[in-house]
Amino acid sequence: MATYTGYFDGASLDNPGKVGLGAVLYGHNGEEIDSSYVFKEHGTNNEAEYLSAILLLRRAIRNKIRSLKCFGDSQLVVKQIAGEYACNKPELKKLLQQVKTLMNEFDDISFEWVRRDKNKRADELSKLAIEKEDTFRQVKAKKLTGSDSGPSVTTSVTEGKPDIQDNVESIENNVHEVVIQPTANKQNQKVYTKTFTRKRPKQQPVVKAINGGRYLISEDSVISIYDTKRQLCSCPAFIRANECKHHSIFNELTATG
Repeated sequence: MATYTGYFDGASLDNPGKVGLGAVLYGHNGEEIDSSYVFKEHGTNNEAEYLSAILLLRRAIRNKIRSLKCFGDSQLVVKQIAGEYACNKPELKKLLQQVKTLMNEFDDISFEWVRRDKNKRADELSKLAIEKEDTFRQVKAKKLTGSDSGPSVTTSVTEGKPDIQDNVESIENNVHEVVIQPTANKQNQKVYTKTFTRKRPKQQPVVKAINGGRYLISEDSVISIYDTKRQLCSCPAFIRANECKHHSIFNELTATG
């Protein structure tokens, strides 16, 4: 059974304050296969460390990893997970129980403490989450086998600032992944095919009139306000790129409704 390694780290702007979670997975040959960061509006530094460990375990389970060595630079959290330190704070006990539950999904798993300078990638990801106030997933595609092998190709999709969530699982349910997988066609040319994975079924958008030509659009637990007169929208996509899909969605729904 191949053993993978994972690193996690949590960062906090204040304690408590805005926090970032970072997690990265490496294959048995040392290649990075998965990296993630998640932003959370409020939490302590120890909560951030625990949530980062939970994020790492969920990403490993998503990648169907059965044997994992986990590394973190928080002695408190690592030793509490290992049972060497007692965990007395109720809010940390709840998170510790989530870690223990997820650990049952593995055939072989361990947690070890490392110095901060050995945990640079996860530290970088956690700080990036605070800087961008966003959630991000990146999954490496496997290489082609044989003489046609080429470099792995990676792409990703990021969504706007997520709503305040209580745990990593609820944040992950709002995130999409995109993996570009190299294949070969009949002319032996490499072709890259996008595969989209969505965590939950798409819900039908709901449109409600407010006033002054403005409409409230509720879609996949995200609420936006669309102004038909000014053709402006409050959704994260419009804020980032000055365009979004709600214009066409609004026209379709109002035309049929």
